[in-house]
Amino acid sequence: NQVLRSLVDYGLIRTDGKSLVLTDEGLTYLARRDRASVGQVLDRWTAEPSLNNPQVCAGTALRPMASQPDHHAALNNLATALTAECVKSQEYGVLDLLTTARSAVTYRHHDTNYAVHPNLSFILHRARPPGSCRQGRPREGILFRPESPKAIADGLP
Repeated sequence: NQVLRSLVDYGLIRTDGKSLVLTDEGLTYLARRDRASVGQVLDRWTAEPSLNNPQVCAGTALRPMASQPDHHAALNNLATALTAECVKSQEYGVLDLLTTARSAVTYRHHDTNYAVHPNLSFILHRARPPGSCRQGRPREGILFRPESPKAIADGLP
């Protein structure tokens, strides 16, 4: 792909195993464009190895992703497939598709509070029927979290 090749040629991205990652130069460019602190962006998102332990990503936000590359690749594949299907659909659309990091949604069930830590969240929007003045069904927020063995063993709802 020409775009990816250009980004590699400019030194903004590089391959890391099967993944593409932004280089520190790419992160610096984005931080400056968004008027964010370059130091804070690099502390959170750099894919360079840590000085203390070269086996670990220095960027704190990338460590969970780097420790489970197959899991995150599957989530990205799901997001890509969902988006591709909704682009072809005249009935549904996807809004706010996010892979979440360290977020939680809490709910109450039988006087007990539970927290769900989703891997992916999005809003599935059903389009209006043609010629209808009424809006379609309300937007539905969807959280995707594959069942963990611990949640199954604990019998969480």
